[in-house]
Amino acid sequence: MSNWPDLLLLGGVALCVISVIAAVIQLLQTQPPRGAAITLVIGIVLLFAGAYYSPEPFKPQSILSAWQRISGGDGAAGTDTAPAEGTGAEEAEDGAEAPAN
Repeated sequence: MSNWPDLLLLGGVALCVISVIAAVIQLLQTQPPRGAAITLVIGIVLLFAGAYYSPEPFKPQSILSAWQRISGGDGAAGTDTAPAEGTGAEEAEDGAEAPAN
């Protein structure tokens, strides 16, 4: 699966956050927040483009899972609840006691 929807989602969220910060700064300097408004519109367009290309609808957890997939984390973030191998969970299930330290 392509990472384009994830990149569009994260880019849109980042631009929207930057636009809010830029708007506050420009308003504190008594300037019209034109740049912030343009950045917000571009961020919203990226969000809609990501929603269009995504095979599943966006949820609040989509941002975190997209970040994990892009940053090299688990590709199926949040879907695997089984413990990883070598974590000691197998010994606990077999009834073997862990050595005392």
